[in-house]
Amino acid sequence: MLRQLQIVDYKSLNVVRAMIYMGKSEGFFGYFKGNGVNVLRIAPFVACQFYFYELFKGLAASLNIKSVYGTKLLCGGLSGVCTSVIVVFFMIKIDRLIPVSYTHLTLPTICSV
Repeated sequence: MLRQLQIVDYKSLNVVRAMIYMGKSEGFFGYFKGNGVNVLRIAPFVACQFYFYELFKGLAASLNIKSVYGTKLLCGGLSGVCTSVIVVFFMIKIDRLIPVSYTHLTLPTICSV
């Protein structure tokens, strides 16, 4: 929806009117434009987080920890930390594998001497 709001037809509309206009002009599937990219970005992160949560929950069960809420809090926190570290590691690797050329960018004329 954010990209769609940059279109001239949506400029003078508030959020509610833009949603109504979007439904009328683009149909029901217009609300889901661009959602596939978000799913591809979020799904591995969430899957990794569920895996680590279950792993730590099983480890806590094998250690006979009795506190239910404390165990859930600890397992959730540890799964979030592990997932974030792994995802950031892979994002750094991906950024290094995909070279980006910035040769077309120049400094503004104000900075030139």
